[in-house]
Amino acid sequence: MRALPAECDARQYEIKQNIATMEWVILTVLIVVLLTGSSQEQDILPPGPIYGTVGLTVLFNTITPPQLSDVVTWSFMNKSIVIFTPTSEDILPEYRERVSLNKTTGSLELRVLTMADSGVYSLTYTTDTLSQQGHISLEVFELVSEVSITGPEYILIENSSTQLACMGNGTVITTEWMKDDQILFPSTRFTFSADNRTLTISPVKRSDSGEYGCRLSNPVSSDTANYTMTVSYGPDVKILGSKVVEEGSDILLLCSSASQPAAMVTWTVNGASAGDSPLYVVESSNLSHSGEYTCTAWNNVTDLTASAAVFLTVEAAASGLSPGAAAGIAVGVILGVELLIGILCFLIVHFKSSADPAHSVRKQSMDYAEEDKQNRDGRRRNSAKPEDKNNSTAFKVQGPRYEEPLQRQPQRKREPIYENEKPRLPPRPSQMPPNKI
Repeated sequence: MRALPAECDARQYEIKQNIATMEWVILTVLIVVLLTGSSQEQDILPPGPIYGTVGLTVLFNTITPPQLSDVVTWSFMNKSIVIFTPTSEDILPEYRERVSLNKTTGSLELRVLTMADSGVYSLTYTTDTLSQQGHISLEVFELVSEVSITGPEYILIENSSTQLACMGNGTVITTEWMKDDQILFPSTRFTFSADNRTLTISPVKRSDSGEYGCRLSNPVSSDTANYTMTVSYGPDVKILGSKVVEEGSDILLLCSSASQPAAMVTWTVNGASAGDSPLYVVESSNLSHSGEYTCTAWNNVTDLTASAAVFLTVEAAASGLSPGAAAGIAVGVILGVELLIGILCFLIVHFKSSADPAHSVRKQSMDYAEEDKQNRDGRRRNSAKPEDKNNSTAFKVQGPRYEEPLQRQPQRKREPIYENEKPRLPPRPSQMPPNKI
């Protein structure tokens, strides 16, 4: 179906209106973008904050230096303190003695800081068509000094409560508590005040003795104080040593007393006082030393007393040889065995160095028997008187020369040649010479 001419004209008109509206929107956006781009916050200052100390100097450095034609303006809390142009420099009167501007880098130096100088500082670079701006915050602190810890003025006894307070001058941002160089944290016995300046310990234990520290600090300074805490406790008593000893041995008993300060010790044996030394000694005990041994300790600070007791038994020495006698017998046996081994070794060496000693003994016995027979028969040959009774008699005969053995003297007892030779038996009656009448 064909459209009517009037309807076509109306539709074309509507399309043209829509196009015109879109063009207007685009133009508006472009104008807004151009206008907002004329004042931009650039990275011309580093991120903050920066910290300063009362009475000292701080320097505001820049990241991007200004152009030669830029107008440089430093402001504090939206109040201009320095304005620099290519032809002039204007400084607020109250800052004239305290600020300096580096015209090349745009950096600002602020001297003789006060706590009032803390706040936000702004830097602006301005040209005819463009403005760049950056912001940075300054925090000024007083130096922390004269830190001290206040502790209890009374004697601290185990299971009581106590408080430590940390004091100091200056701007304190952080408070830390330490014990023996280890940071303390809240627990069932350790609690801290809201500002962390007071430490409460309840109940106090003997393990709480030691050195406590408090550190006060801020970003530009810190200071620490120490406090030594001593907890008095005890006594806790126990007796160390053997409960059964043998008669004749020593009795050694030690009274161990865990106490701060050291406790005073006394001993009683079967109810009778027996000394005041922690170590109790009895030398060469006997059966009468059996009984109850009691150690009593007293702490003069806690005013507490504690005791411990043991029953000691002295047993009779075992029957038989004493340890000393047994040791003597053992040593004697060892020496006897060593002596026997030495004798055997000597005999073995001596027999080996001789040529058949048993044969020599038998031969000598036969010689004496032959000599007895000659005396009995009276048939001695080639006999002669000796020239000297101290020398052996020699006989000269025809033929080979030889020496007759010495005449045996029956009256003299012959000594054994060897230690193991048995004494010679007396001669048989048949071998004895006839009696001369």
